[in-house]
Amino acid sequence: VLVGPNGSGKSTLLRTVARLQRARSATIDIDGTTDALALTSREFSRYVALLTQARPTPGGLTVRDVVEFGRYPYRGRWGRPDPDGPAAVDRALALTGVDGLADRGADHLSGGQLQRVWLASCLAQETGVLLLDEPTTYLDLR
Repeated sequence: VLVGPNGSGKSTLLRTVARLQRARSATIDIDGTTDALALTSREFSRYVALLTQARPTPGGLTVRDVVEFGRYPYRGRWGRPDPDGPAAVDRALALTGVDGLADRGADHLSGGQLQRVWLASCLAQETGVLLLDEPTTYLDLR
């Protein structure tokens, strides 16, 4: 957990660790042995999933389509589906409570529902590391 006041650099650090922003000098090791900076984007995405603060509202896609984006690192060449994909997507949909919305258009969801869909996409990615920037935004916490 990374906590600090607004503007203290939390999001910048997450973006740097996620390789979306270059650091002046850094080494990023995953699991103590893997040099994250030496991995291809696809390889890196098998280790780390990122939920950023700002995400687009996907037009023309169903909830299931959005969650399936999390399986990108496991697709074969030319986008062939991975055999574990459907089960991983179903688990992620259920874990986040959006399985009943799977066939609904993602652009017809409330902010909280869409936040859970993007979280499901991260979970479907099945990585050892989840980087979550403001994950409770738009959620009604009980």
